[in-house]
Amino acid sequence: VQINVVAEGNENYDRISETLFITLRINGLKYKVVFNKNGDNVRGYINDQTFTSSLIKRELYYNQFVRDGYDFVSWNTEADGSGKSFADCERVDYFDLAPYEENGTVNLYAQWNAKTLKVFYELNGGSFKESDQVVTEFKVDEGFILNVTPVRPGYKFIGWSGTGLAKVTPNPIVVPAGTTSNRVYRANWEAKEVTILFINLNQFPYVSTKKAMYDQPYGNVLPDIGEDGYESGWYTILGSRVTSDSIVHISLDENIISVIEAVIENYIPESLKGLYERYIKPAIENIDTSETIVLLARSTPYTNTSYTVRHYIQGLGTSEYELLPDGIKTRYGTTNETVKYEDEALNITGFTYDHGDFEKKNWLDLTPTILADGTRVVNIYYTRNYYSVDFNSKGGSDVEGQKLQYESRVTRPADPYRQDYTFDGWYLKDSETEYNFDDLVKGNISLEAHWTYKDTIEISAEPNDDDYGYVLGGGLYKKGETVVLTAEPYSGYRFVKWIDGDTNRIRTITVDHDTEYVAEFIKKNFDADLFKVETVKEYAKSYMDCIREAQSELDNNERPELKSYLDDISEYDNIIIAGPCWWGTYPMAIFSAIEKLDFTGKKVLPIMTHEGSGMGHCEKDLKNTIKGAEFLRGLAIHGADASSSEKQVVDYLKKNI
Repeated sequence: VQINVVAEGNENYDRISETLFITLRINGLKYKVVFNKNGDNVRGYINDQTFTSSLIKRELYYNQFVRDGYDFVSWNTEADGSGKSFADCERVDYFDLAPYEENGTVNLYAQWNAKTLKVFYELNGGSFKESDQVVTEFKVDEGFILNVTPVRPGYKFIGWSGTGLAKVTPNPIVVPAGTTSNRVYRANWEAKEVTILFINLNQFPYVSTKKAMYDQPYGNVLPDIGEDGYESGWYTILGSRVTSDSIVHISLDENIISVIEAVIENYIPESLKGLYERYIKPAIENIDTSETIVLLARSTPYTNTSYTVRHYIQGLGTSEYELLPDGIKTRYGTTNETVKYEDEALNITGFTYDHGDFEKKNWLDLTPTILADGTRVVNIYYTRNYYSVDFNSKGGSDVEGQKLQYESRVTRPADPYRQDYTFDGWYLKDSETEYNFDDLVKGNISLEAHWTYKDTIEISAEPNDDDYGYVLGGGLYKKGETVVLTAEPYSGYRFVKWIDGDTNRIRTITVDHDTEYVAEFIKKNFDADLFKVETVKEYAKSYMDCIREAQSELDNNERPELKSYLDDISEYDNIIIAGPCWWGTYPMAIFSAIEKLDFTGKKVLPIMTHEGSGMGHCEKDLKNTIKGAEFLRGLAIHGADASSSEKQVVDYLKKNI
């Protein structure tokens, strides 16, 4: 309560306002709360609850009423729920419950919500139709009527049993409002006598019928059928075999007619289509699918008919095939089934399936079908696999790989060359096992060269002929040492050049690797002039660096600058071009020396030292560079044979000059 206090009587004072807070306490008012069940079949009791005019809130009494089929929702000051609503145990005071009745009583009425109950069906092999409106739940305060009829192939529905039913009761079943428990109903059936429709295209009259009791064995209802060489019997339209012990069952299917027609259409040969149209189609058009079973007579070929498969493998080094040891196999399959060659192929190590054929009985025998008498013979052929053999020279000269057939032998290649190393042999990759070249190839092979580094280098300083003179300075040296070589001719002979082209009789060399000597023999046996091709630049001392330089020159088709050039070769008839093989041809410096010369009418004789590549493509390269000359077949000399090749060179030149 707010009160304004004003001072009056003295006009010299301003008006004064103050606020006073006054608490009013009213005691002595009481009333009671009565809790009403508000419905039928409500159990339990709640005492009246007394409230005073105090503002202190108190909990309403806990609800102890129970009503079957209903859930308690809340309290309300009106029975129909239109008044003021309170939750169970809600905290309230005097003013929350006002207004109250004159007698000091407040009535609270329980509010209820009807439960939803379930309806369960045990159809005992039956089912509802899609169009049936099946009740699966209901409200307690509403009830429901059960009036749907399930179906079951071969059976008649006779009624329901279950909750609230003392005996089997036909439709409709009335469940009244106020029912407070879930309902369970079981369908009850009575077996019917059904019609068996037999279709047998191998025996007139093709279509026949008999009666049988549903859910009982067929017994002697099935007609006898038989066909030589085949397993014959009666089958449902879904393909299940039926015997006298089988139980009579119907597969209810609204599309059963279309299924029957599809099965028969696929089963009937073209020649028997007339029988289908005349006898079978009229018999199935009007059948009652719920009371008719269709059985088809089928003859199934035996699945254990024998046939013979022979396996042939390609011989080693030939296109001919030979019978695999233990390669004749007896197999079993279905009579008249076509043998698939791929399915018969074996997994044979070292061989791959290639093709198949079969032994024909006559000119009409066009496909390898399994014959009923077991005499079919099928042949399967396998080609021999090829495998790769790779040689990794591990820094040495290249060695070409090989492609070899399974169980053949690797051809030992010429030993590779690696400067400052001795070749120790070929070893299996990542292994310390030296490869045995007598072993048979069973798969891809990777071989690696093993090398031993030479601590000392042997300088062989020998005359090309002991009768012509001698050489001083040969022996064993460490790499990098300086050695003086001296060539001393005997009386009547003269020094021409060293094998590497150096014309200084006394020369100083730095020990690096063995040197090859070839050109010196020409001067000795023929009246020939010698031109030494020398480049301005010096090549790397390292073997690997040197060959990389040579490859770069070849790739770029370079013409290295020479210290001197030939100007004219017109006075010569035969031109001998001798040099080492660098990447399959002469060093590019050779082409620097010859490409501007006129070779018209000249005879060109190529000589090349190599480490396994022969003449390479140097002859082709010469022909592309030199025009108008006659080219003779070249002479290839292996580097390891250079120092002893004098006779070979002389014979070659005598033959061609």
